[in-house]
Amino acid sequence: MDFLGFMAESTARHLWTVSLQVTVLVAVIWIVDRLSFRASSLFRYWLWLIVLARLCIPVNLDIPGGIRWIVKYAAHNGILTDNGFPGRAWMSDSFGAVAFPFIPESSFPAHWYTSAGFVWMAVCGMVAVSIVFRIYHIRKFSGTWIRAGRTDLCALLDTLRHSLRVRQTVSLYSFEDEAAAVPAVIGIMKPRILLPRVIVETWELTDIEPVLLHELAHIKRFDLMVNCLQMIVQAVYFFHPLVWFVNRRLRYFREELCDDTAVRYLVSGRKHYTMSMLRVMEETCRMPVPGYIGIGFSERNSTISERIKRIMRKDYTPYTSLTLLSVFMLFIVTAVSFTLSCASAGKESVKIEGIVLARTDGSPGQEMVLKQNYPNPVNTSTTFIFSLPKSGHTALAVYDVKGNEIAVLVDKELSEGEYTVKWNVGKLKSGVYFYRLKSGSGEIVKKMTVISS
Repeated sequence: MDFLGFMAESTARHLWTVSLQVTVLVAVIWIVDRLSFRASSLFRYWLWLIVLARLCIPVNLDIPGGIRWIVKYAAHNGILTDNGFPGRAWMSDSFGAVAFPFIPESSFPAHWYTSAGFVWMAVCGMVAVSIVFRIYHIRKFSGTWIRAGRTDLCALLDTLRHSLRVRQTVSLYSFEDEAAAVPAVIGIMKPRILLPRVIVETWELTDIEPVLLHELAHIKRFDLMVNCLQMIVQAVYFFHPLVWFVNRRLRYFREELCDDTAVRYLVSGRKHYTMSMLRVMEETCRMPVPGYIGIGFSERNSTISERIKRIMRKDYTPYTSLTLLSVFMLFIVTAVSFTLSCASAGKESVKIEGIVLARTDGSPGQEMVLKQNYPNPVNTSTTFIFSLPKSGHTALAVYDVKGNEIAVLVDKELSEGEYTVKWNVGKLKSGVYFYRLKSGSGEIVKKMTVISS
């Protein structure tokens, strides 16, 4: 149970930090997106892919430009001391770098993180079971799919596939029930285009061509793989409304990009393409294809009118590639947004000054040890010494007699060894306090007294 509690707390702390970074990142990308309303859909799609890329990185970022990196750099060059003023360089830590004031991710009590972690695990489990059940249902339903028998339609699909330079072999299927769904594409490794029966049996080739081009564009752009990543990210960060917002923006621009590709390769022009879009909506099911199945000609019917208006504008231009300027701008936006998001996550939520963590030359024993702080009673500052028999996530925090968390002195991964932590108590009120060392499944609590001057 201690291990599960440790995992729940660590997971919650990680998700909290990433959520803060993503919030700032989304704010920056949204501003750039609004300012780039005249830019191509491809550029704006890649803007939102920056957020998805960050969500797919399973670690907290600490890159140059973040507030933590600035503190490390200042300490290494002797700019800061343990009191935050110019002077001698700080002591070295266990990684051969300089020790720096550990900035806690938040001021919430540890048990809050543990509870939140258990809730997250439970909800993620239910979401995973739901997705597996739905996929099983779709696989069972796939027995009703019929391979398209029209030779002219299969020949058209093969011709369009070569025109778009889609290397994968694409199969064409129809639904036995014409009201089953709108046109869609499923399968990452073996893509299949699904068309309602009414389209396969009654439409002319010239009317089906825009639909096939749109679905082939999804395959050419590897949209199914991106959609799979979106599903995973949304399941992990189900609690974050901005993650849902980002996924909606990605799906919106993804459909516009496939529209652009289809219009560019369609000989009959954009007016014919929009007419096919309207006909699909009139003659097939109005329910969009669920994300866990695949991606379809119309994932959200509410965007159809916007897409048609965009295509029929006089200044409409179907962009299918990024310019060098767009690539440069994306690089700049990525660097700036990641820097700002990492800096925001590094801001203090508990104002603690003069915390110095350093590794000593002492050898760790077979058990975790936390020595009594000195001096005790504490007036202005005190030092804690502890040793770890093995590496792991370590937390050292101070609490009052009511159990309220006063300060987090250490909350990071540490290797085995002996460490010292010097803490300037500042204006902490006089009284009795407890400090707890927690690493892995081990936990030690000791008492100290503070006498403020």
